[in-house]
Amino acid sequence: MSALAIGAGFGALTSPLLWWVAAVMLGAPLGAIGACVTLPGWTGLLARLAVPVGAAVQMIGLPPGRNERITTIGQAIVLTAAAASIGFVIVRFLRTDRSDGPYASGPSM
Repeated sequence: MSALAIGAGFGALTSPLLWWVAAVMLGAPLGAIGACVTLPGWTGLLARLAVPVGAAVQMIGLPPGRNERITTIGQAIVLTAAAASIGFVIVRFLRTDRSDGPYASGPSM
């Protein structure tokens, strides 16, 4: 009984601590990526692709669900949505005229 109590207490302590550490370590880089979404060019494209690519990588590396059927359904839905999002972002990037953007003529001095 005491081992279960200690294990439950340790699990309750480490879970918020783990998420706090993850938020501190990943918050600034993800915020910087989010700030770059509106930029024209390759930087903006890569920033726009961060979420769908991240979702696809998670489905491959850490699939959801408790059994094979739920895992397969979850992977199919997320991978399909990620592929559609990636396709939409790339087509929109290729069809956008970037010559009139705020950085089109380079920085002014």
